[in-house]
Amino acid sequence: TSDETTIPGYLQHLLSEKDFEFDIEVINSGIQGADSNTELNLIEQKLVTLSPDLIIIYDGWNDLRANHTPKVVKENWEKICEFGKANDFDVIITLQPIAGFGNKVLTNQELKYAQTGEDYTSNLLIESSSIYQNYAKNLSEITACTKTFDIRSAFDTETGPIYWDQGHVSDKGNSIIAKSLSSTVFSIISKNHGFSTFETEKDIKKTSSSFYDDREIIVTVELLPSNESNNKKVKISTYDNTNKEGVQNVTYFLAISKNNENLLREYFFAKDGILTFDVFPKDSNQVQVLGEQQYDHNAYVMSDVTPLQVKGPIFSKDGIYAFDIELRTIDDPKNWIFSLSGFHSKINIEKETTFGETFTDNKSSFQTENLLRKIFSYYKTPILLNEIFK
Repeated sequence: TSDETTIPGYLQHLLSEKDFEFDIEVINSGIQGADSNTELNLIEQKLVTLSPDLIIIYDGWNDLRANHTPKVVKENWEKICEFGKANDFDVIITLQPIAGFGNKVLTNQELKYAQTGEDYTSNLLIESSSIYQNYAKNLSEITACTKTFDIRSAFDTETGPIYWDQGHVSDKGNSIIAKSLSSTVFSIISKNHGFSTFETEKDIKKTSSSFYDDREIIVTVELLPSNESNNKKVKISTYDNTNKEGVQNVTYFLAISKNNENLLREYFFAKDGILTFDVFPKDSNQVQVLGEQQYDHNAYVMSDVTPLQVKGPIFSKDGIYAFDIELRTIDDPKNWIFSLSGFHSKINIEKETTFGETFTDNKSSFQTENLLRKIFSYYKTPILLNEIFK
């Protein structure tokens, strides 16, 4: 494989396609044959010095081949997650697929891998399937991590070749794993938008939460930095605070008002749950929405071809703009709901101070820090991903 077609490589590509308003760097810190003992030492002694924001652990096969007990593996995972909390980075632990340990229809070659694969003491690995099941059970009980994933079934619907031995997989397999992680990684980045010491100029407002099927749902409204001083960029995202993941296939009913005067009442659909649109303020009596509409939801949709634009009196004058949001679909485009409403947020638009005014007229430490935040608003954020690779 190439660097670009590893799990970290594919994840980097998926992240680069998203508009997070800052750069994200995925570092492949995998070591051949690494197990949870190796990873714990690597993180504590080396990776922490790189100030990571998120570490993703892709584990299972090497611990099983080393005959590590479920208790030992669980303790290592918990230590990694506790270390992450103590050093201010998120941790995702995943349990990887192994040929013969899931429900994938194996090719003849993959079946041979499953039947002949051995641990480090030359015993058949398939005989340890019950131990691997206990790995999964223990993983589900861990609460110290930002997120845990049992992805043993990631290839169950694949009929073609994926494995090129009992644990290593092809480029296609790497792509599938990266995509299975991407939604959660996106939501963590969106939630923890201030990954760097130097925060970007975002105005972020969380609405009050609401519950759906015993899940706490939160909607976040963000005012993102724009390249043009007069124009604005709004980002609205939905987060499942119970399962610590982003919500997908969201239809938003968005109402924007100022001084109790309705400015916008419109439906928007976001497949990944993240709605972003540009606002072009101007003095007028009407709001115009430009973009593609989807007939099924009668909603404007995110499109690479036609970006969503809102033109009119929104943000054209100083003051408080109220955002009232209802969710009409979540999880599945056909899952219509009418109980998720009352998400309310406000954005205060004030006259901005120029760099010159800030630096000359007010030399307080607060203003100096504000200036530095503006200067360093473009930064890179490392995400460390430990992957088993050859």
